Amino acid sequence: MRKHADDCQERYGSTKTTNERNNQGSPTAHHHIAAQSANSVDLYQWVYADERQGDPALKVRRVSPCARRQPLTCMQNFVPKLKDHILTHLLHQGDATTTRSFSSEERTKLIILQDKLYFHSTMAVNYTTYDGRRESETLNPRTHADIMTLSQGDTHPYEYSRILGIFRVKVMHPSLGSKAREVDMLWVRSYEFDNTYQAGWEARRFYRVHFTNSAGGDAFGFLDPQDVLRAAHLLPGFRYGRTRALLPRSLARWKSEGDEDWACYHVNM
Repeated sequence: MRKHADDCQERYGSTKTTNERNNQGSPTAHHHIAAQSANSVDLYQWVYADERQGDPALKVRRVSPCARRQPLTCMQNFVPKLKDHILTHLLHQGDATTTRSFSSEERTKLIILQDKLYFHSTMAVNYTTYDGRRESETLNPRTHADIMTLSQGDTHPYEYSRILGIFRVKVMHPSLGSKAREVDMLWVRSYEFDNTYQAGWEARRFYRVHFTNSAGGDAFGFLDPQDVLRAAHLLPGFRYGRTRALLPRSLARWKSEGDEDWACYHVNM
């Protein structure tokens, strides 16, 4: 519990903790996130705090209090991406594998109740093993954060991401009538494949990935927990060392990581 409190303070500025032990839920469900969380922050105060100005994971600029809820024009901006993900979930549930982009007018119709962003320490994912058994594993942003999802392209069957946060918001929208709905999501940092590296079964080498460069617009985003297949086992490429080239100082890393990333990882199969 003390370690979780330290994590909350480091990333969210909160010292509240919730006991999420035995976070397994039903074995027939795809995943389980605790029904309640005492951990929450004011979304806008958290995003626009002075210490997060210019953070590449949020890409926010200083705004006046009266305009703090206005959409930003920079490439990676946390609140518009968050709302786009939620609107995709609400309005395009049959085709929600890719987050769509919505206009500022459409985003203003989505109300996040009390501006509260709830965050959880763990999420359990159930999956079927290769020998047909049902298993479960617990994911958390600190020590078990790498995940795999189905690829939206045709070069590789899977995509890989690192969980930065497990979030829940309560929202209202005209499509919901007068009822509020809870929406769970994962805030993630994306990996991309190193296409210069020959890998796969024929090459007899593990595929190699590295974090997407934060200078682009796809380094950070949100995923539906339902899209997670299971945890991924990514092995640091120790011989290639560490780098700061992919991401400047950011809350996307823990302080213990020293503002550096491993230059690459190998996908254990």
